[in-house]
Amino acid sequence: MKNFTSFFLIIIIVSFGYAQSPADLNPPYPRIAMDYFDNPIHSWSNGTKINMLAGFDMAIIPGMFDTKVDVLVPILRAQDPDQILLGMGANGVNIYSPAEYFLVTSYRAVLLEDLAPGDELIKVSTTEGLPDDAIHIRINTDVIAILYVHSDTTLVTTPSGEYGINEHHAKGDTVFRVIRVLGQGYRPNFGEFCPFVDGDQVWDFLAKKNIINEMKWDYRLLDGIFHDYFRVIFPSENADFDFDMNGVDDRIEHGTDWIDAQWKHGMDLWIQAEVDLMNQMAPDLPNLLSVNTGSSLHQYYDIVNGHCFEGYQRFTTWSYIHNDVMNWMTLGVQPQVIFFLDYFAENHFWNGKNRFNKVRFGLSHAMITECYYGFTGGDTYQYWYWYDEYETNMGYPTSNVQTLNGEPYLLLRYFDNGCVICNGTGSNQVVSSSQLQGGPYYRLKGGQDPSWNTGELVDEPIELYGYNYGNHNLRGDGILLFKQPTTAVCDIIVDNFFMNATSPGSDAVRLDGPWQKKSAAGFKDFTQNNPFWALSGSTWKISIPNYDVDGANGVFDENYGYHAVNPGSDIYTATYYPTIGVPGWYEVSEWHGWHGDYPQTVSEATNVPFEIGVSDTIKIRGAINQQIDYGQWNRLGYVELPVGKQGYVRISTKGANGTVIADAMRFHYMGDDVIPDSTPPKSPTNVRVY
Repeated sequence: MKNFTSFFLIIIIVSFGYAQSPADLNPPYPRIAMDYFDNPIHSWSNGTKINMLAGFDMAIIPGMFDTKVDVLVPILRAQDPDQILLGMGANGVNIYSPAEYFLVTSYRAVLLEDLAPGDELIKVSTTEGLPDDAIHIRINTDVIAILYVHSDTTLVTTPSGEYGINEHHAKGDTVFRVIRVLGQGYRPNFGEFCPFVDGDQVWDFLAKKNIINEMKWDYRLLDGIFHDYFRVIFPSENADFDFDMNGVDDRIEHGTDWIDAQWKHGMDLWIQAEVDLMNQMAPDLPNLLSVNTGSSLHQYYDIVNGHCFEGYQRFTTWSYIHNDVMNWMTLGVQPQVIFFLDYFAENHFWNGKNRFNKVRFGLSHAMITECYYGFTGGDTYQYWYWYDEYETNMGYPTSNVQTLNGEPYLLLRYFDNGCVICNGTGSNQVVSSSQLQGGPYYRLKGGQDPSWNTGELVDEPIELYGYNYGNHNLRGDGILLFKQPTTAVCDIIVDNFFMNATSPGSDAVRLDGPWQKKSAAGFKDFTQNNPFWALSGSTWKISIPNYDVDGANGVFDENYGYHAVNPGSDIYTATYYPTIGVPGWYEVSEWHGWHGDYPQTVSEATNVPFEIGVSDTIKIRGAINQQIDYGQWNRLGYVELPVGKQGYVRISTKGANGTVIADAMRFHYMGDDVIPDSTPPKSPTNVRVY
């Protein structure tokens, strides 16, 4: 059973060139993946974010040495040697790339005056064809951001900095306009007319930059590379392109088919160059290549190991996704690493992570079509969550994909340990047990959605929800059925904020008193980061129009890492109520980091009182020393909990001798017939000390 909550930060010394053990490229289903798009080095501590990646079969992480991939990967390998790690590489040119590689428009002008580094005014022969703002130009090898067009012959730039004038330019030099897209960088000239710089064209340059210079493939850290914003079809946000560099708009001169062919020319050479370099530098490693197109990818069955459906149905329809992955199953390079990155948008922060049928819908579809799956929150996928179904082991497929009820999108597939059904029809569907071979089958017994995951024998028809809300918004449900009774209860985490690391189905901590929201500084050395329990330690928050969330007038769920309070004359409390779906015995543990940026800069309390109770009955009392045992689960005791929210843990400031931290509590299911041994061991006798 997967366990993503035993997170002790293990630091090992990296010896570059070590023999990496191969990751498990064929894990059993379900296969769970997650991206880690955020740079791990920022102004805020990562908290336990890196540690939380341990439960996933595949993780997409920053792949550049300037983001400390050489530090991050050994930590992840120590947590799970079988995890597939894909490093995210650069997929375009930037301000530090040779300017000759930038795609330009048909705009041409000449300088009317010499320029020196730091100049602000650029005199040109014409500004015709330039917009009023969002302009980037190239003069020789200088790429310059233009603040605004001052007149028919004058452009204004910043007086200094990387986007200003940094070279000397002579009167008569040519001025080009380069194509810059917000969020995606500069467009490279992938056409056959791309200039050579030091013997390389842009596709060679990008491949060497990623594989040799940035990811240092001979260090043998990663299993493969991942490219975000992978645009197979030429992106046409801009209206003017000049691949052949002759000053004529290619749309007028050649047409869109020619433009698309030019773009594909360089894309093909680029990805082939990356695969070749990986295989040359580390021929015994998996050397996987995956990309994010946002939609289907039928052009590269023979070279790419898969791709990401960003947002699952965000950019394309469910049927389009299904047809694409069915083709990949038979035509694609193995091993396949197609990833359903499912999500809910900000306007569903208030309940998105608790839409269990949405998770089952995407997960069942991924399992049936041999894909990886992950469920995130937010338009930029800043949160991710763990579900009961993730904890199961369905083994491997034992049949082809089948359909039921004459519906091409009511899908069924058999596995070693059961079967999986997914309803992609867009309407409610009923499946009877008599339609399933190899039974009997049992529902999963789970705690997050116990009305669905009842654990019962399937002897009555199963009704699967379905509704079609239109393009890119097909709703449905799925179900995992098992040959043997199966229980999977995720560790229940009650944290400081509803979105930020509190488990699906449960609510955040309840605070009474002047508790303050806290974060901590982030450091390049991950061991220095405050290990509070959080997915994000920033102060970011989201505004949700037309919602009044928790009385916050639409401002939802700030991302601080923990709460803290100093003892006063009054008693302040923090109470953690887990939502229990499966009754039984639970191990209860507390987690805290230190208070502030560094350990021992503030005197945390050594005697924080706690009590564990059920309804009005206190079962266990004790005290927590928050000056020790940072960044780990500290067991408080065992308690038998009923269904619902009757159980709780409460900490308080009563008699506390320092700052009290309220961070996270974990409730780990042990079973319904467990009687924990709470008797302390006897003192040793007949001991002789030498």
